[in-house]
Amino acid sequence: MQSLQDKIVRSVSCLQNGDPEQALTLCRSVLASKPNHPDALNILGVASFQLGDCRKAIEYAQRAVRLKPAAPDFHSNLGRYYLSLGKLAEASQSIEQALQLKPDHSMAQFNRSAVLIASGRGEEGIAKLREYTLAHPQDSVAWNQLGLLLLEQMRPAEALPALERAVELRPDSSDIRNNLGNALQSLNRPQEALSQYIRAFELRPDNSDAASNIGTVMQSLERFTDAELWFQEALRCRPGFFPARGNLASLYLAQRRFDVALPLLEALAQERPRSHECWNNLGNCLMELGRYDQSLDAYRRVLQIKPEFYPAHNNIGNVYRRLGRLEEALVEFDRALAENPEFVEGHNNRGVVLMELGRGAEAIAVFDRALEIRPNYADPLVNQANYWRDHGRLTKSVHLLRRALSIKANSPWTWNNLGCVLSDLGMVGDAIACYSKSIEVMPDNHHAHSNLLLNMHYLPQFSPEQIFQEHRRFASNHEPPVAALRRPFSNPRDPDRPLRVGYVSSDFRRHSVAFFLEPVLEGHDRGQVDLFCYSDVHRPDDYTERFRRLAGAGWRDVRGSSHEGFAEIVRRDAIDVLVDTGGHTANSRLLSFAAKPAPIQVTWIGYPDTTGLDAMDYRITDAESDPPGLTESWHSERLVRLPDTFLCYRPSAGIPDAGPPPAASGKAFTFGSFNNMSKIGPATITIWSEILQQAKGTRLFIKNKALAESELRDWVLEQFAEQGIGPERIVLKAPSPGIQQHLATYADIDLALDTFPYHGTTTTCEALWMGVPVLTLAGVTHVSRVGCSLLRHAGLANHITFTPQEYVAKAVALSGTWREWASLRTQLRARLARSPLMDERRFVTHLEGAYRMMWRAWCAGGQP
Repeated sequence: MQSLQDKIVRSVSCLQNGDPEQALTLCRSVLASKPNHPDALNILGVASFQLGDCRKAIEYAQRAVRLKPAAPDFHSNLGRYYLSLGKLAEASQSIEQALQLKPDHSMAQFNRSAVLIASGRGEEGIAKLREYTLAHPQDSVAWNQLGLLLLEQMRPAEALPALERAVELRPDSSDIRNNLGNALQSLNRPQEALSQYIRAFELRPDNSDAASNIGTVMQSLERFTDAELWFQEALRCRPGFFPARGNLASLYLAQRRFDVALPLLEALAQERPRSHECWNNLGNCLMELGRYDQSLDAYRRVLQIKPEFYPAHNNIGNVYRRLGRLEEALVEFDRALAENPEFVEGHNNRGVVLMELGRGAEAIAVFDRALEIRPNYADPLVNQANYWRDHGRLTKSVHLLRRALSIKANSPWTWNNLGCVLSDLGMVGDAIACYSKSIEVMPDNHHAHSNLLLNMHYLPQFSPEQIFQEHRRFASNHEPPVAALRRPFSNPRDPDRPLRVGYVSSDFRRHSVAFFLEPVLEGHDRGQVDLFCYSDVHRPDDYTERFRRLAGAGWRDVRGSSHEGFAEIVRRDAIDVLVDTGGHTANSRLLSFAAKPAPIQVTWIGYPDTTGLDAMDYRITDAESDPPGLTESWHSERLVRLPDTFLCYRPSAGIPDAGPPPAASGKAFTFGSFNNMSKIGPATITIWSEILQQAKGTRLFIKNKALAESELRDWVLEQFAEQGIGPERIVLKAPSPGIQQHLATYADIDLALDTFPYHGTTTTCEALWMGVPVLTLAGVTHVSRVGCSLLRHAGLANHITFTPQEYVAKAVALSGTWREWASLRTQLRARLARSPLMDERRFVTHLEGAYRMMWRAWCAGGQP
């Protein structure tokens, strides 16, 4: 049987090894035999303090002091506990008592300095401890304490020489080397810190602090596998070691393994209910899982425990931002910055919200302030790049993103963003390389994977089979975790009842997709369709309000909701047919469909290909865009071909009438394209150059947002020059400020040239509405056949070509015979208005018939 003294010795060892729970158990057993054992009471106080229960620590320490008033350690410890509760007068009194008993008590000297700092006399406190170290230059404990105090004050550069001196005096001290490593890590010298931590662990292989810190450095170096091994090593040294478990949870958060992190964080918060850091980390995990109400509760708990903990305000602001509550988010970021004006993350997040509120100039200034504070901070550079991309300054955006990557080379989001800007510039091959790098760094980055899929369609070297297989890889990589959220359906299987149809879109705003969505939502037979709209629009505008009014009580703002949260909303609405309108385009909620919240799931209009998902049942198309028997094998969905066309176009109101062709005014015959630069690749430039070479005296007019950049205009001219086409024959123009001005520019074009292999859709409809015929080159998949569908239904089937040679020959012939077909200029708008492309009632009837067919098949127990 252990003696009481043996238990005391063991409990001290437990404290030194970071196991306060076991120390509590041992000392309570001592008190059971000897209720007034002063050493046991002192140790219980230390253990309670380490566990975050300062009031209990004071109670034990007070009893210990009464029983053994001549023990300076007891008085010093009591002072430390008072200090933690902000009771500065009591803390000072206890610490001075310790120093009266032992003037060279280094821990009491340390605690006195801490009290002075807490009293607003920081420099005096540090000076006192410095005086002590100068008077006792061989006291390694004092040098170590000075270093720790300076680290607590976030002054690692000053802490470093003190800790180096302590190591010089005690080179065999594992703990001091560990502290030196902390200083080096704070100074962003990870390799040197790692060296000290490893040496600390070699000196004492059970030093769980050092093992955990090695893991922390490994994580900062993005060596995640090594980091996890070292955190596990720390737990092997000390099972249940709280900091190592916290670090492991932080690692899982960094790896976005939120489901793995959550139970660990919940356990940590329950064990340390007074630990603000535990609740803050739990809130971060809940936020990433989309459980926003719970995350807000966690952050509010943080502020109850530690009201001055400004990062909690920052995190609350992040939640509000995700929920679209931007003004409230701004208030929280301001609160964080009021506590710490140098808080760079707060400045960065505040800038993001200002940008989303349309206050761009203010946002840029805020990002600049963040960079003044921390020049090597990548996030403000990325956000400034996003701003300039939105404002057409693409090359500036690229420059900023490359700067960000020079700071943080393995940021998957920066690589993804760089890919998006390069794609805007028409540098699609480079963009695909960036998306691939993003996926390499972060394999579960489905956003980058979707961008990769979209961009593959712009380049002719990718076959339909390759593109389909990449879509299926997307599904195999990203669908299973979300598929785990699936639940049985309770929708009544009545084949003839009104259908509850939900449209999911991030494009309920001023966007090309809106031209095709609005007539459908407006035209639904409300006796047969209960309409719901799930909006993921992050910057609502006047169009958003129009859609909201159309949806009425069925409008749902799902901004920021997780896959699980989104699925629950859809299930509560008992949706029968859920329609994706984005596919693999930007900001789509496509992956949420993997949770299968509705019995019938359909993809339509926003993306020219399969989704690849097993959870997507149908894809709506037409026989011209997807000829029967040709494209089925490249789809994971069942193709449903509407009788006429797969879309219905409604032009903007107030558009000017079509004017005469420019050639009729004696100007050079002008070909034109207003498609995005990403669709105008090398193959397109080559074939357009061939047209210009054969059609002497003609010009080519290209207009898109990328051409606001002088560097890109020069690059485009160089591409044509390499094909023998001089700059005098190329007209390049940036976007017009409004839709009316934009469409009025068609007055400068005689014949529009469709892009390939990725056809235009909205651009083709707009050209036809403005009286400009379009020439297209047909391919074998939807992306390169949309133009065929549009032209055939507009009565221009003779403008569909099937080989590059035919495309060139047709363009050249039309340029030479424009007088014979010039009357089309005034006929096309009326022809288009009478066509199935604009017959809204007919189209909606066909679409509702397709939904009904799908529904009856499900009611009958059939599978898509």
